[in-house]
Amino acid sequence: MLFLIRTRVKTVEKLRCVNRAWPLGLKVSDIGWTVRTRNCLERTGLLDDVQQLANLTFEDLLKIERMGVLSVLDYCSTLEGAMDYYEQLTLDYAKSLIEGEPTDFLPVLEEVSGKKWPAQVSKQDPRFASLLPPGVGTLQDRIEGLLSEPEGIDSVADVPLLVTSILKIEKAVESLQEQALEDCLFDFLKLISKTEGDRLDALMERFGWKGHKAATLEECGQKLGITRERIRQIQKQVVKRIPDHEVSMPQLDHALVMLEDRAPLTLEQASKILQDAGITRTKFHPQPLLETAHLLGKKTTLGFCDTRTGMMLVNDSSAKSVQLAPVLGRKLAGQSGVTSVFSVLDAIEDNGHEIDEEDLRRMLNANSDFKFLNEDWFWVTDIPIARNRLRNIARKILSVASPQTTLSIRDGVRKVFRWRSSTNSRYSNLQVPPLEVMRFFFENHPEFKVDGKLAYAIAPLDYSKELGETDRIMVEVLRSSPAGVLDRKGFAEGCMARGMNENTFNVYTAYSCILDHVGIDIWKLRGVTVDPAAIEAVRIANHIKPREKRVLEHGWSDDGKLWIAARIPRLGKNTMVIGCPGAIQRYLIGQEFECRSKEGNHRYGTVVINKKGTSYGYSIFIRRSGLDENDILLVEFDLSTNTVFLSAGNDEILDEAF
Repeated sequence: MLFLIRTRVKTVEKLRCVNRAWPLGLKVSDIGWTVRTRNCLERTGLLDDVQQLANLTFEDLLKIERMGVLSVLDYCSTLEGAMDYYEQLTLDYAKSLIEGEPTDFLPVLEEVSGKKWPAQVSKQDPRFASLLPPGVGTLQDRIEGLLSEPEGIDSVADVPLLVTSILKIEKAVESLQEQALEDCLFDFLKLISKTEGDRLDALMERFGWKGHKAATLEECGQKLGITRERIRQIQKQVVKRIPDHEVSMPQLDHALVMLEDRAPLTLEQASKILQDAGITRTKFHPQPLLETAHLLGKKTTLGFCDTRTGMMLVNDSSAKSVQLAPVLGRKLAGQSGVTSVFSVLDAIEDNGHEIDEEDLRRMLNANSDFKFLNEDWFWVTDIPIARNRLRNIARKILSVASPQTTLSIRDGVRKVFRWRSSTNSRYSNLQVPPLEVMRFFFENHPEFKVDGKLAYAIAPLDYSKELGETDRIMVEVLRSSPAGVLDRKGFAEGCMARGMNENTFNVYTAYSCILDHVGIDIWKLRGVTVDPAAIEAVRIANHIKPREKRVLEHGWSDDGKLWIAARIPRLGKNTMVIGCPGAIQRYLIGQEFECRSKEGNHRYGTVVINKKGTSYGYSIFIRRSGLDENDILLVEFDLSTNTVFLSAGNDEILDEAF
């Protein structure tokens, strides 16, 4: 290839090096060019202009100073490879959506989010930087962002890339568990210091990462033939490159846990325990071990005590509870916006520890980051303001109508908390604060004010910026109603006409904080005053209107299949769901069935029945079979083979089949 480019420079110099569009999501910083190639591009300012990079010709590259043929080839091939990688991920994801069988990423993300290591991985750590897709924050932050909205997983195009990275990173973390602590620290220091040889060896001794007490600045300077001040400067630069979050170091975590469980110990005993357990190759001194833990963001209850017989490594019996209290307080406050002393007390007990209520209350009160709203409830002020869930929900509610009573806002918060606790066991203990605490929260928060029973945002809020797409559509539909109130049919028609699917409509009408359910199948916007006569008129109209019956009949066929006959609705036929009748739910709940056509035996995906007895997965068959409103879908479950057979027709199909 080098020979080809050298001999045909005049022939190819006007050609674009990469004749294709720049893929969405690909960042220049994520392309693995060599240092020489990247430096050449950076000197000419090309790294700041993606469009210009994509349009470079061979002549443009060869004109760059020190950009030889090898660097030109590196530029082309490496960029092409990166583009192929991103484009293939996008194509695979789009194909799964078109085929009606999108990859279910949610279980992967939920499983990983419950582990410790995602909060220790980010692009700040050079060991994982190349494995992570574009984005900011720790891996845990990214996952939490995707899990925070009901439809977030299906609407984010970068999810497949993130899941792919998770699998690679998990393997990398597992490999760290097989190395000795000294080797893990050596590899980490080599990457963050960007050095090797004698200087790297001197830094290892300065940090005490060879297992001995940390060497002095003077000792390290003499080894390298430089001043102690220069060593101090080098050490300071290295420390600045350490990630500002807890660093993944499994063997260090293992060492701390093992010593915490066995303390008190002499320093010799502690070193020998780590060596015998295979965590370290040498008798690693406890002093640099604890200093390293602090440097890498680890929390430990270990400390030193000077006794008559020498220094001891000790562990206060209540230290675990003391350590857990602020962590759990912050976690619980982060989940709901505010939390109580009693919730933290319960969480500590759930973790197998005990602490006196008054000691806990005094400890939390002493923490300047915990602001108490009354004697029991508090919020955490150092959590980023945009991460406070109570504040975010209140802003959404007040962006639609302001001011509102704290009671109205509290009801909206309750709906969101009910959805989160019902869909994710991690949030099963979410508690809605009492009205008094809600009022204190708004009084103490810089973005809100309280006037009597009313709360409002100090700065005007724009619902188009505060709400997600689904909530925005619902606001527009309800505002388009002259009376400001709609029944289910009219509400659904308006939302689906704007592109919302039926499943999303059903979820949001049950759990959206901006909606006020003022009667059976009657909605208005929360905080918006409507004429009671209009609500009553809709209620009467709903009462006299014949109810649409989706499930027509059900039973057992002669050959032992369980069958359901359902009518295709006018709205949402391509997202049709069928509620299994109560008499047969126990045979179907929580199962998945391979879906096939009764005639032709073609495969049409999978039909799933959730824990509430709602079945879904019929859209592929309905779309490919050309079914329309009022057609009848016949669903036959073969419980012995976990297969469901689908057929369709008009009302006569019931007589013909059974």
